[in-house]
Amino acid sequence: MKNTIKKSMHIQTIVAAMFAVGLGLLTGCEEPSPPKPAESTTTAAPTVPPAIPAAAPTIQAAAAPPTNKSCPVSGDPTDPSDPDLARVTYNGQTYVLCCPSCTDEFNADPAKAIKAHH
Repeated sequence: MKNTIKKSMHIQTIVAAMFAVGLGLLTGCEEPSPPKPAESTTTAAPTVPPAIPAAAPTIQAAAAPPTNKSCPVSGDPTDPSDPDLARVTYNGQTYVLCCPSCTDEFNADPAKAIKAHH
């Protein structure tokens, strides 16, 4: 009988402890109110976007109609009126390339490409 009483008291203690923990969890679930913003007497400096480095010549819309009749990279014939051909602009002049793969070589050294076939 003593064991039964001890077990009963032990179970009551466990139940009471679980109730206390549960009650603590329930009351701790409230969202804390957001902190009030601190008043500042100084103003933050405006953010300045980082400088954008100058880009290498790339395929882009023509600033002026191209006049070259051959690709400055390969020397293959080109038709400046063909809108499907790759175009690059270098020093204000637009050049038509025979194919998109010539664009990388042109962009690597435009002056060399232009000299080679002019």
